[in-house]
Amino acid sequence: MVESIFNTPVVKPACGVKTMRRISLIGFFLLLASMLSYAQSGKPNMIIDQAVYDAGEVIRTGPPIEHVFRVKNTGNADLTILEVKPG
Repeated sequence: MVESIFNTPVVKPACGVKTMRRISLIGFFLLLASMLSYAQSGKPNMIIDQAVYDAGEVIRTGPPIEHVFRVKNTGNADLTILEVKPG
């Protein structure tokens, strides 16, 4: 150990600077590779022809209101709809 100007011991790393640079470069390339593989995995893309439907005046004692929303996935991964809420 070597003492610094503040009289505290300075611990030198067990490996050299070149080894640390190599480890850093390897880590950087692994991170870059994982980001590229995520970007190529594809994403879903939802398109709805008519996102809003106006049912007019709703009477509670009347017949149930039904409407079909057509949803198309134009992406290259599965589209999962987890929840739908009436507004």
